[in-house]
Amino acid sequence: MNLVDAQECLQRVNLYRQVHQAQDLELDEDLCKQAAKWAAQLASKDRLEHSPREDRENQGENLSGHTGEQEIVKAVDRWYGEEKDYSFKKNKFSGNTGHFTQIVWQATKKFGIAQAKSSTGWTYVVARFSPPGNLIVTPPGEEECFKQNVQKADKSLEKAMKTLKIVKESSEPKKFKAPGKDEQKEVLDQINRIRGNHKVNPLKLDKKLVEEAEKWAKKIAKNDKPESGNAEDQGECLFTYSGPNFKLSGAVDAWHGGKEKYNFNKPGWQPGSGNFTQLVWADTENFGVAAAQSKSGKIYVCARFSPPGNVIVTPPGEAACFEKNVFAS
Repeated sequence: MNLVDAQECLQRVNLYRQVHQAQDLELDEDLCKQAAKWAAQLASKDRLEHSPREDRENQGENLSGHTGEQEIVKAVDRWYGEEKDYSFKKNKFSGNTGHFTQIVWQATKKFGIAQAKSSTGWTYVVARFSPPGNLIVTPPGEEECFKQNVQKADKSLEKAMKTLKIVKESSEPKKFKAPGKDEQKEVLDQINRIRGNHKVNPLKLDKKLVEEAEKWAKKIAKNDKPESGNAEDQGECLFTYSGPNFKLSGAVDAWHGGKEKYNFNKPGWQPGSGNFTQLVWADTENFGVAAAQSKSGKIYVCARFSPPGNVIVTPPGEAACFEKNVFAS
């Protein structure tokens, strides 16, 4: 992450703080380095989780994750967007407003931020604050601590109106439209370019596989949980998207990213590369893809392939099957 992006995030944080009568924060190089270190670990684990408190003494932490191309400053907007759920009458910590209260916490003085991208296409954003927010000291107790550190927005400020506009723009739901034939054809062309680079024949769009993919995408969207299907005669790739500006091509980019984890010198099934090997499997001939959106806003993409890839037949065995079907570019 470059200094320009970090400075833009700092400016956005300070804009929100000014609206809530809090002093501007300073960008701290050490906090940025520590944020970058944890972001890299999250990208490696490919999941969101807070760092151990003992590893960030005297630091608060905000996290965010998204797929697709998105400006890092949007993470700051999402954190501040929790303001609408905070009760200035109760003055208490809440799990669904903790990012907001950390952003505007009066006693915080320094700020650092970084991001890292995983091989599956997820971007993890980590922000660090010092001294930490959401800190409860007794006495005076939780209510007084929050009352002192989290002030109501000054609606008379011109910046307040600008802030409200930013939040509205960042939180407005983007209408999802299920991929049509044109977008499916574009993705097919994208996959076939990748297959061409790996010296295997192009796929054909198959109506039945599209229907099967659509049926499964709708099911996992309804359950709001990515689960593999059980069609034995079909291969499958899944992708989950969170954020604005959904593009079906982003799923293919994520699947193709598994190439980084595949060792062509040791043919065989390798963790983290199964979507990639299915994408370029030489014996696969047909393809179908669909996407559906859950009530939470997440988008689930399902692609089906026939004949399926990653199939091991004995004889000749695992190594021979993969050597026959997965070629270096």
